Amino acid sequence: MEDTTPSVVGSEEERASRLLSQLKHDLLEAQDNLIAAKAAQATQTNKHCAKTIVFKIGDHVLLTTKHRRCEYMQKGDNRVAKFMP
Repeated sequence: MEDTTPSVVGSEEERASRLLSQLKHDLLEAQDNLIAAKAAQATQTNKHCAKTIVFKIGDHVLLTTKHRRCEYMQKGDNRVAKFMP
């Protein structure tokens, strides 16, 4: 009886090595595709973003007072906080 185990193991090791290499290659390709998709999505999203408005000293702007209303409003005071100084 001949011992064919080493050739079978060698063959299985080669197939396992090729499989691992293919899986590694597929993983890297998937990561590259995800990065490309993310970049494409960012490009499309940024096309529709509004330009940054630059304000100069002395420009009049309307600010929100959502978190500052308690400073301007008093109970029973029928004033709108938005128009307070």
